[in-house]
Amino acid sequence: MYTKKGNKKALENILQTERAKMYQIAYLYVKNQTDALEIVQEAVFKAFISMHTIRDSA
Repeated sequence: MYTKKGNKKALENILQTERAKMYQIAYLYVKNQTDALEIVQEAVFKAFISMHTIRDSA
C-alpha cells in the first residue's frame, strides 16, 4: 500500500489496521481510557493532515 501522493484510502487502511495497537500503546503510557482514545484521535488527525508530506523511500 502506498500513501505517497495523498492516497487517502491507503492511509485509512493502514490506520484502521493499526488503531488497536496505537490505543494499547497509548494506554500503557497514560493508564486512562479517555486519554488514550484522545491520543489516538490526535495522532490519526495529524497523520491525515500531513499525508501530503510522505515521501517514497526508494
